[in-house]
Amino acid sequence: MSQDALLRLAIFLGLFAILAGLEHWAPRRPRPQKTRRWITNWVFVVVDTLTLRALAIFLPFAAVLAAADASARGWGLLNLIGLPSWSELIVVILMMDFAIWVQHLLSHKIPLLWRIHRVHPSDIDLDVPTALRFHPVDIAFSIVSKSHVVSRPVAAAR
Repeated sequence: MSQDALLRLAIFLGLFAILAGLEHWAPRRPRPQKTRRWITNWVFVVVDTLTLRALAIFLPFAAVLAAADASARGWGLLNLIGLPSWSELIVVILMMDFAIWVQHLLSHKIPLLWRIHRVHPSDIDLDVPTALRFHPVDIAFSIVSKSHVVSRPVAAAR
């Protein structure tokens, strides 16, 4: 496993542990089916991770590859306008956040996407592991959607 992947995993697990700990020691209400739900949601994490790994191998337009390709070809909004790197970072964060919001909105409005996405909000209770509960096709749709939004990695700026 690369150092980048280990760092991302450590951040993910660390944040999960902190939030789950806060939820455990200061719950807003009791959660009777916690163990069963947590196992189900962690199974989703494993399947979703395998789905993303498969996409990274077989999908030529994964977000990083799309960013590198767009940068090499000069495609994308940020390749057309000259902004300082710090402002590009702000624009990228806002654009990606907006794109994720639109994708989420479409997942609630388009019947086919809703059938897939509803695995997430169908959790019995809303807590930390609910954030892990996504259908693998929903995860695949998400990464493909983000790949089409990526225009240029900020780290590759002038």
